[in-house]
Amino acid sequence: MKSPATYELSLHHFPYIQKNLAELSLRQIPLTVPTCSESLLINSDKRYDPRRIVVDTKRSGRDFIVRREDGFPIQVVEANSRRDTYGQELFYAPLDYLALSNSEEFVWHVNTTDSNITDTHMLTEFVGILSTFALSKQLKLSSNS
Repeated sequence: MKSPATYELSLHHFPYIQKNLAELSLRQIPLTVPTCSESLLINSDKRYDPRRIVVDTKRSGRDFIVRREDGFPIQVVEANSRRDTYGQELFYAPLDYLALSNSEEFVWHVNTTDSNITDTHMLTEFVGILSTFALSKQLKLSSNS
């Protein structure tokens, strides 16, 4: 059931994202992401002003907190000029952190409301990119141990 303080993100049409998130288990997964004007960039072909974010696993495959190491809030901007959403921010008001919580298979709750999201497809895309890179980094970190 959807809480009024969260956005319900359906991944029914994105099984690879569900699979990626379900496999995340390391307590902390550090990632380096491109930024511009303190916003995280998605679909960027260059590594502008790289900053670190951390995916904190609260419950393996089910609950995650994504935060910036520099303490800035989470704001995401589309960096691909061929997209309709080019230059668009994902959130009307940036988030102190991004929380993802799995309530049932393919259904995740995000710690923001529908009215704070400018484009729900962009949110799904961000979570997909984040989950892909986090899983890849987890595999790399695990193989180095």
